[in-house]
Amino acid sequence: MSALTVPESQAYLRFAIDTACAAGQVIYEGAHSPIEVTSKGLRNLLTDVDLAAERTIVEAIRSSYPEHDILTEETRPEARSSRYQWVIDPLDGTGNFSRRVPCFCTSIALAVDDVPVVCVVYDPMVDRLYAARRGAGATLIGVEMAVTGTTEIVQTVIGMDWTRSPITRRQNACVIAELVPVCGTVRISGSAALGICNVGAGSWDAYWHLELSAWDAAAGAVIVREAGGQVTDLQGQPWTAGEGPVLVSNGVLHDVFRGYVNQGCEQA
Repeated sequence: MSALTVPESQAYLRFAIDTACAAGQVIYEGAHSPIEVTSKGLRNLLTDVDLAAERTIVEAIRSSYPEHDILTEETRPEARSSRYQWVIDPLDGTGNFSRRVPCFCTSIALAVDDVPVVCVVYDPMVDRLYAARRGAGATLIGVEMAVTGTTEIVQTVIGMDWTRSPITRRQNACVIAELVPVCGTVRISGSAALGICNVGAGSWDAYWHLELSAWDAAAGAVIVREAGGQVTDLQGQPWTAGEGPVLVSNGVLHDVFRGYVNQGCEQA
């Protein structure tokens, strides 16, 4: 991969922050208005605000970087034509949003040669902005952040989110059964991007999800890694911006945590 220069990455980060905040304003206003909800499939909702936030982001990219590719949850993927690809989840946590549970966000990442290098996750309801540049650390509301130093599984706060498919839901239930007797507690966020960022911010020690797409985790994964954490698949290999299970931790606990998750999956 050809690395971005520091000025380039800073400029892209500034653009991503401004764009995420603009989409966040759309989401914030939508959260205080009537919401139109439709279904895309089993346990998969779509609101008018998802589409409005997506339009805001896509139009900004088209205006500033028309030669770049865009991968977003709500629109059919484009044929690749550029080394630069914006990976977007315009409204992560649509289920929460549709029920007016204030835990949702917008997530934007810029990947160069398929490697995310600039990432932003913005929670508009509490004005919390997570941001990272590859190799330059991660911040929360402009302040450098870091994962926890927790070393004992019994002291952990571990997050997770439910999947849509019945098979992986059974696996999740078994993972919970393995972890609950030995960990501190298990939390459910309803927003994968925010759940991952909770690890980067040191609010949680670990997080797992068994069924994520690139747009769900591309930004959060870089934020956690830049905060000193670890992001892998079930085999312990570094997670890349594809699809499938994602394990996130402070790094110290990763192998132990991964062992419990795999044990639960095997029991299902």
